[in-house]
Parts: sequence; structure tokens; C-alpha cells
Amino acid sequence: MAENLINGRIPKEWQHSKVVMIPKPGKDHSKTKGWRPINLINCIGKLGEKVVADRLEESGLLHRHQFGSVKGRSATEAALRVVTRAQRCMAAEGAVGWNFWDVKGGFQNVREEDVIRELEKSEEGKKWIPWVKEFFRAREFDLEWDKKTRGKGKTNIGAPHGSPLSPVIFLIWMASIITKMEEALKAKWPSFDLELPSYVDDLHLGISIWDKIKARGINMEGILDEADRIVNRIAAENHLPLEDSKHEKLVLRNKRRKKIKEVKWVK
Repeated sequence: MAENLINGRIPKEWQHSKVVMIPKPGKDHSKTKGWRPINLINCIGKLGEKVVADRLEESGLLHRHQFGSVKGRSATEAALRVVTRAQRCMAAEGAVGWNFWDVKGGFQNVREEDVIRELEKSEEGKKWIPWVKEFFRAREFDLEWDKKTRGKGKTNIGAPHGSPLSPVIFLIWMASIITKMEEALKAKWPSFDLELPSYVDDLHLGISIWDKIKARGINMEGILDEADRIVNRIAAENHLPLEDSKHEKLVLRNKRRKKIKEVKWVK
């Protein structure tokens, strides 16, 4: 394994996998969405991929607000950060707006050429470019359900599910896109306090208006709509599909004459 890691080679047998189809309860099993594919990868190959994943986590290529699939950046930390900022802003009689998006398809969207371009920005990343190129090589798999092999196939779309390296590769690919979104949003509203954290393939935009006078007259719903257009434009430019049906907006602000807080979901 050490020799393969050093030389950037992945034996083909490490990339041969078994895809087991599990029926989803209560779903129409005559359609592909009614089944959940579980990708069983070669265990030796997974060990090698875990070594590379650990090294790439420390390559400095991730966005500072990316959470999930990275040591020390859990869902709890992401939620605590977002909620705490909102609570502090609300306590100051400010206004808070949230946008939520979900990436459609996840790992299958990752583009090899984009990942290689990002790896070239880091000395640690450059070391693993030969390995990552092998990682994106077309993979063969056996398809199984009801404990019987039903067919064989080959795929070279995106990063494979089930690999410990795929989440890190996905985050590296997403990091530059998130940066572009964040820069565009801050260019549009330079005076706003905004953050664009993500949890793997879930995106969140948090806008905080701390000045209570400005907060009273702000059209937060309109701002969230404009932010949604900006994020979707940059996502489309970078081949990142967002799930329209899973987009949500949330506006929080204090009522002017009452002590209770107003929370409003907006479709």
C-alpha cells in the first residue's frame, strides 16, 4: 500500500465494487428512486483512500465555514454557530434572514478537472494529484439485489459513494464555489454581516442586521430573494445543481410593539 501511495497508483482491483440495491420502505419499487444503492468498496482500497483523505483535510483547500466530513467541524458546531449569531442579533433588536439550499445529486457532480485545479493551489495537494487522477478513473461494479448478482457496469461520474475520500474531494470542489458565492453576496451588500456556511452538500446563508433602526425598515424577504438569484446563478455557472424543491427562507425579527419574537417561514 505504501508503495502505491507514494507512486500515485491505485490497483484496479481496489476500485472494483459491489452495489447492493436496498428497497426504500413505502416507496414505488418500479422506479429507481424507490431503491437505495449501497456501494461496497474494496477494504484495502478504502484504507488507502482514508490516508489520502486525512492528508487532504490538512492541505488548506477547504473553506473556513465548511462543516461535516472534517475532523473538528461537526453538525453541532455548525448549528451552534448559526443559532448563537441569530440570538445575539435578535437580542439587539436586529433582523435575521436565513436561506437554505440543498445540492442535487451530491458527489456525482464533482468534476475532476476542477478538483485538480484546486489541488494545484496547495503544496500538499500537488503531492496527491497522481493519486486523485487514478481515483477518478472509471470503476467497474457488480449490481446485486435479493442476494443475487443481476448485472455488471462501469461508471466514471463524479466521486464514488462509500469512499472515505469522496466527501473530502467534494468539499475541496465546493470550497471555491462557496467562495465565489460569498464574494458576490458581499459585493452586493458590503455593509451586511453575512456568512455562507455549509454542511457537506447543504448550504446556508445567514444575514444579520444588527442596527435596530435599519432592521425595522429592511425588506429582508426581498434581500433573501435576490440572494437566492445570486447563489443560483453562480451555482449554474459552476455546474452545481441545486434542488429547487428543498430551498427554504426564514425571516426573524423583533416586533416593534411587542416583546415576543416573530418568526416567519417564506415560500
